[in-house]
Amino acid sequence: MFSDCKMLPFGLEWTIPAYSLFELKNTINCLLSTSISNIPEFEYYISIFPNGFNEKNRGKTWIGLQLTLKNVKEVKADYKIIIESETYSVEKHVIYEESTGSGEFIAGMGEFFSKGSNFISYGKLTIKIHGFFKFERKTNIPFGVKEFEFDSNKLWKNDDKDFTRKRYIFVENKKIKDKIEAFLIDQISVSNVCRLTNFSIHLNLEKLKKECFHFMDRCFLSNTCLNEILDVDIFNYQIVETQKFYPF
Repeated sequence: MFSDCKMLPFGLEWTIPAYSLFELKNTINCLLSTSISNIPEFEYYISIFPNGFNEKNRGKTWIGLQLTLKNVKEVKADYKIIIESETYSVEKHVIYEESTGSGEFIAGMGEFFSKGSNFISYGKLTIKIHGFFKFERKTNIPFGVKEFEFDSNKLWKNDDKDFTRKRYIFVENKKIKDKIEAFLIDQISVSNVCRLTNFSIHLNLEKLKKECFHFMDRCFLSNTCLNEILDVDIFNYQIVETQKFYPF
């Protein structure tokens, strides 16, 4: 067993009917979104406390990102909370060392429920959270570029005998690289886009990398969960370089 640092892009969108919020206006209760559990290490979801989460914060509306940790000791989260109707956004950088939530003061309850504000618009509140999780994954199998495989027989005609089936081979020949990229671009899906992104960055396959970024961008916009994670070491510098992809 060994630890491998991973990065998981995520996006959440939660629409809450106004009546559900008004029902909690004079209570100490909260609302929780549906939990997402697409990886074994932890689950995550949104919380909102219309009237504060303790006595000290009564009369204040808070929104938070909750994590339930399972097979992981620590999760670092960099994300942004967005309420587009009020043109509200705030960036958060949180380290979760236990199952808990990290909230942000949104507004005083009077302002939040006021007809003059746009937090609740057209009878609903819509909360969006986009960002990245970083965590250590314990695994017996290396995850990343070395794990990626493709069927070379689908890339070349039968008389091309220099390539081994089910084995990655790196080549400098531009024509062959173009064939590889074209084939892999056609295979992009939610189940492999993170792995293909790792692959494209590591081998500097610009066309594939661009298409992977565009695909992940569409996933964020449609609130589609990705089934895999990104390698931190080879992806970190891309966040600065590719501002459009990064959800902040």
